[in-house]
Amino acid sequence: MKHEFDLFEKFPDGSSLWRDSVPGLETTCLRLQELAQRSENQFYALNLTTREVLAFNSERDVHGFCAPLNNQGASKAIDAERRRSERLLLDVPLVVRGESPESKPFQEKTFTISVSAHGTLLVLATKVALGQTLLLRNPHCQDEVVGRVIRFGIPYGGLARVGIDFAQPAPEFWPVESLPGSWRSLRR
Repeated sequence: MKHEFDLFEKFPDGSSLWRDSVPGLETTCLRLQELAQRSENQFYALNLTTREVLAFNSERDVHGFCAPLNNQGASKAIDAERRRSERLLLDVPLVVRGESPESKPFQEKTFTISVSAHGTLLVLATKVALGQTLLLRNPHCQDEVVGRVIRFGIPYGGLARVGIDFAQPAPEFWPVESLPGSWRSLRR
């Protein structure tokens, strides 16, 4: 089976930016090498099937990959300690409510791509605006958090990738058995 990978560039401030989607490990490796030649930043690939993160360093070896980074089924992004709270690549079903740009209320079932105590990256079919406030509900525990749209990624499969920043840190909102260290001090 040929896996598909999303490629990300990691900046010195700890933020990441989606760069490309490619099929297969070999193509992923070649594309990451091309990207690394244009920038001194770090790069990593997310296997969209297994959710493993492969770190890339063009000086490390011929292929540039090191071992997958795992955290009890969720994968960690590189250098998570630079973020306000560690980011986990975790698929969590959510219900998102808000208003469309036409001021019509909407409710959409969706899922996350990555989560942290301070927010999430998720996909949405409904159009939303930068700065817009949304209500996110975790249907398993019925908890709700308020968040604000802070960025958009390149659409994937007809869905927008939407970055949400929570109004207040909410580490217990996510189904994580053992909270990462950067989340523990943020508990309510």
